[in-house]
Amino acid sequence: MSGREVVERVSFYKRSDNAIILNNTEKLSEGAKLLSDYFWIFTAHGRSTDHQIYRNEIASFYTCKIPNILELRDRGFDVDRVYIQADVTDEYFYDQRNQAIDLSLFPAQKVIYIYVKGKEAGVYFAKSKVLIASDWTHSHNCIRTLQQMMPYLCKIFKKRYSQMPKLKIYSKVMFGADPEFEVIDSSSRVVSASGVIKGGADPRQEIGRDGAGSQVEIRPAPSSDLRKFISNVRNILKRFAAEYHGYRLSAQGDTYPLGGHVHLSVPPNKDIINLLDNWIGRYVMNLSGNARGSYKRLSAYETKPWGFEYRTPPAAIFLKPQVLYAVLKIIKAVLKGYFSCEGVSLYPTQEEIARLKIEKEWEVLNRFVNECPKMNKDVLKQWRIKVKVEPSLELIFRDDWDERVKDFVRALFSEKVSRKLKKKLNEKGIYRVILFGFKKERGLVCNFKSKIFERIDFNYSVENEEVAFGLPYNVRVNELSEELKKKWLVIVDEIIEELKKN
Repeated sequence: MSGREVVERVSFYKRSDNAIILNNTEKLSEGAKLLSDYFWIFTAHGRSTDHQIYRNEIASFYTCKIPNILELRDRGFDVDRVYIQADVTDEYFYDQRNQAIDLSLFPAQKVIYIYVKGKEAGVYFAKSKVLIASDWTHSHNCIRTLQQMMPYLCKIFKKRYSQMPKLKIYSKVMFGADPEFEVIDSSSRVVSASGVIKGGADPRQEIGRDGAGSQVEIRPAPSSDLRKFISNVRNILKRFAAEYHGYRLSAQGDTYPLGGHVHLSVPPNKDIINLLDNWIGRYVMNLSGNARGSYKRLSAYETKPWGFEYRTPPAAIFLKPQVLYAVLKIIKAVLKGYFSCEGVSLYPTQEEIARLKIEKEWEVLNRFVNECPKMNKDVLKQWRIKVKVEPSLELIFRDDWDERVKDFVRALFSEKVSRKLKKKLNEKGIYRVILFGFKKERGLVCNFKSKIFERIDFNYSVENEEVAFGLPYNVRVNELSEELKKKWLVIVDEIIEELKKN
């Protein structure tokens, strides 16, 4: 994870001399040079629709819809007009964007409407030093018109402060997530969450299932405080451990694809996605496990009403709280750099890591990337969450059975097999009891010691964690009579005795 020698810096704000420009076009830059004594920030060509409007105390030039003069008067603004004569050879000079600025941002103050050659071209908020205008920088012809206007504009506009106020936009990024995990049962098998987890795909449920239904998905409350967010994750994991005894969560991802989606309360753009890929995505993506398939790719994201969801990271980044904190702290530092005038390196370098003050977090991420393949992927264990392990013994029916007989036998086992016996068997690695059937022509035979059946030697193929008991045809498929119930009371006791011998 070493840095590169030559690194491009990116910033939300593009500089042109002393001006900061949201879309760094050559034409806009030329116009910005003419007005840079009066405004810090310049927007054009619809860019302001992508982002929140700046704090109005920062001297800014917006190319967007000019407010209605009557509306401003109704709001208590002191309205004045200035008429300027200039040659307008490009009608795009009068072009306005559809987006409008929220006038509630501005306190009532003096505003000056600017008319060029008799047509409305802009309005200047004198106290806030904000200009809302038509497309003065659309073309070289428009800029020539602006040059003719400058002797008049310099008498209208107030010079900006020499040092720009600190930008507070995006200073409190909200972090959220909905990571997916595999569900592990008491016999260490990966099982589908659909048969275990009560919650579904509703994002309001803290513990649910993803859209496919096979993975468990947790949804911690978002927070701008990273330590609070980590606490929110921990509380949900504790709740899972308390509600689903005998089950654990894995970030392995070899059976089901596991995403570690990170939610960010900023709108996405190409620069932000590239930064996340270069600082986080390309390092953690290979920790995805074998099942992630096409989900394992850079630049994976979805736009949301509150910002966007970065989908490249796998669930592995949620394996340890220290790692999750490090990843989010790096993202927060990179975004802070991007939303500042200094910008941030497109690729991580040691110099940039030090400047962003994330040396410790970068070291944690480095170490985790190297060690993760060999780590235990038990999420609850890695978060040091105590799990109350409830011993289990699953009863499995093979071959033909009458449903009422199955229900009766299942109830008997549940009643008679003690927790102590389950624990003893689990300690020996036995988690499942298989009841299979002999063919009808075999008669009243079984493969264990019995008072009512003849015992025969029969090898039934089982896994290491299983034991199997063969039973005659007539006790499995006959109607559940009182006589058959009595037989099953004896059979279950005999099977339990056999289990105690294991």
